[in-house]
Amino acid sequence: MNFERIVSIDWSGAGTEKKGARIAVCNYSKKTGKSRIVPPTKGTMWSRETCRNWLCRQLKRSGQTLFLIDFGFSLPWGAQQSVFGVKSWRAMIDAIDKEYTASGTARAMAKKKNLEPQFNGHGPYRFNDSRSDYVFYRDNDIAYYRLTELIAPQALSQWYLGSGATVGFHTITGLSALSDLLRQRDANKFAFKVWPFEALNKDEHQHIFAESYPALFDKINKPGGFKNKDEVDAWRVLEWAKGHLMNGTLDQRFAFPNFPMKHKCVKTIQDQIDFEGCILGLV
Repeated sequence: MNFERIVSIDWSGAGTEKKGARIAVCNYSKKTGKSRIVPPTKGTMWSRETCRNWLCRQLKRSGQTLFLIDFGFSLPWGAQQSVFGVKSWRAMIDAIDKEYTASGTARAMAKKKNLEPQFNGHGPYRFNDSRSDYVFYRDNDIAYYRLTELIAPQALSQWYLGSGATVGFHTITGLSALSDLLRQRDANKFAFKVWPFEALNKDEHQHIFAESYPALFDKINKPGGFKNKDEVDAWRVLEWAKGHLMNGTLDQRFAFPNFPMKHKCVKTIQDQIDFEGCILGLV
């Protein structure tokens, strides 16, 4: 692959699409050799709506860009059928987008989902008041973690919406945005692939989206000029990817690690990866 740019985004699941959110965007241009924090188009903070629109503009640019975004690109194996009543990853994220849009916020969507009658009061999303409720995962043969989270230090479950890191909120809002981008791709507005859910061809020069996780990479000791932790996290991911791009080793990072186990209902580890996804950078 011949990436001309790398974009790293530290995503936010807070509030609504239009409300200012703690999103940080930074990019690296191979042509100029420079990295920079990208300011929001308007105001002092990014909103998810502003970020979605910005991504659409970037996807129309020529050259190949790697987009690294900090939210879970899927849920654990079995969630598609047991939670959303569909059979594929794409159908699941479309269902999430529909339910999230109707609910208005990720919190409202998750709480509504937990109250659906088929769960008998034991829904999949884990809030502060349900941190010890294991019944859903036990009774539905659905794991609390994806494979990729089992080997990523400090990784949280995509079901978690409790205090501290709001991983579940990031995932709901992020998958809604990804669903929207895929619909626009289907309408031929631009082209891209989502790794590892879609096969990559090294001879193609399409943009690529991949899941990132800042905690995997080295801390920045002197983050001069950064305004907040979100910018630092986005920069950490960017510096890791840029280093491999400059060393000619970035393509190798798209391999998969040796996962310790697979779900008992899935035939092969690869089938599970094709649905659950993988954090880029584990190899």
